[in-house]
Amino acid sequence: MVEFRAERSDEFPGRELVAGLDALFNAQYPGRAATPGSVTTSDEMAPPSGAFLVGYEEGRAVAIGGLRALRDGVWEIKRMYVVPDARSRGIGRKLLAALEDAGRRLGFRTVPQALWCPHGRPGACAGSVLPARAPRCRYGRTALIGS
Repeated sequence: MVEFRAERSDEFPGRELVAGLDALFNAQYPGRAATPGSVTTSDEMAPPSGAFLVGYEEGRAVAIGGLRALRDGVWEIKRMYVVPDARSRGIGRKLLAALEDAGRRLGFRTVPQALWCPHGRPGACAGSVLPARAPRCRYGRTALIGS
């Protein structure tokens, strides 16, 4: 069973899992560390306008994910990551559901979702749970989150 807690991405254990995600990105995209893309700050993924969740399985931090506001009612999922030895057990899907719930509590209604799967198995990635018929937006598919 996985329990998700609201925490900060710049404090233990979130900081260490963010470092694991960055290491994955840097390994897959040589040169990324020298020229990073958009940078999301810890404060953007903190209340009152964002959230950062850490997923615990038997007391061990195994997953992270954040939300940040883009504009009124629209939010973005950031830093979604499951440690390698905890993958393929549905934790990513549970994390996505927990992030959606956190977004609803913050008053967000729409999430642009660009599907990207770092380990080459898109069907196994949590982003694949978005409806296939979700409307398109410039970021990818857009999921409308019910209240």
